[in-house]
Amino acid sequence: MAAATAPARARRPARAAFQVEGGRTRRTLVRMLPADLAAARDRYHLLDVRERDEWDAGHIDGARHIPLRELAARLDEVPRDKVVVCVCRSGHRSEAARQGLDRMGIAAENLEGGMAAWARAGLAHVSSGGAAGRVI
Repeated sequence: MAAATAPARARRPARAAFQVEGGRTRRTLVRMLPADLAAARDRYHLLDVRERDEWDAGHIDGARHIPLRELAARLDEVPRDKVVVCVCRSGHRSEAARQGLDRMGIAAENLEGGMAAWARAGLAHVSSGGAAGRVI
């Protein structure tokens, strides 16, 4: 009897993303990976949509924290002058945030793999107390 193998995990195709340059929005095809975001950090606004305890344990320095359940009520806090990159632990909540922002006309992307992928890539994150962060 042959051993069962797990099905290969399908990789999501790249989708249209937005870049704001000189007041004009331009569509491009990208997959926002942690290393790509880290290399061009100043071109994006980071929006962390995790819950407070997750944020306190570890987040990307300079990110804005608005939990997903509060996002609709706090849209006025979301910057619009750069593409917003939504972040959560694994990428699911942040994808929901990205879709919602997109429906509101706000240029947004999702960080593939979320904070778990960011940490696996060895990229820095901090706790609310200023120490090295951890992903919970």
